[in-house]
Amino acid sequence: MFTCVLLVLSLVLGSAGPVVSDTPNLTDVQIRALAAEALWHTPEYTHFTRDTRFQWVVFTASSPDPYPQFTAAVKRRLTAKYVVYGAQSELPPAATRVDESHRIWFVNGFQYSVSVRAASRGRIEVTYRDFEGPLAAGTQVITYQWIGGRWRVRAKGPLIVA
Repeated sequence: MFTCVLLVLSLVLGSAGPVVSDTPNLTDVQIRALAAEALWHTPEYTHFTRDTRFQWVVFTASSPDPYPQFTAAVKRRLTAKYVVYGAQSELPPAATRVDESHRIWFVNGFQYSVSVRAASRGRIEVTYRDFEGPLAAGTQVITYQWIGGRWRVRAKGPLIVA
C-alpha cells in the first residue's frame, strides 16, 4: 500500500530529481557591478535635467526577489546618495503633495525599483522603474551579458517616460 502511494505521488508530482533553477548564480563582482549600473538608471540620469537632485527614494524589491544580494547592494548604493525608505507609508508628510485631482506627487524624491530575471544564453534582463508623480515616471528594460569582466548591453528597450 505504502509503495503504491509513493508511486502515485511520484507520477503526479513528477521526478524527485534535482530542481534546476532558471536563475543563474551571480558572483559578488557581478552583483557589485550591476548595482553600480542601476544608479545610472535613476530619473536624474534618464529623464530629468542635469541639475535635478533628489533627496530621497522609496526603494522596493521585486517579490519574489530572485537576487536578494543584488537588491541589498543597490540599496547600499542608494543609501550613499539618498535617504532611503522601504515603503511610501514611511515618507514624512512633506515628501508628498496632493493636487486638485487628488493625485499624489512626490516632493524632492522618487520611487524606484529594479528587477532582474534570467534571459537566454547567460544573459540577464533588468527592468528599471521610477515614479515621481502621475505625469513623471519611467521604465526601461535592458539585457546584459557578462563579458570580459563587465556587464555588456546586448539589447536595450526604449525608455518609456510618462
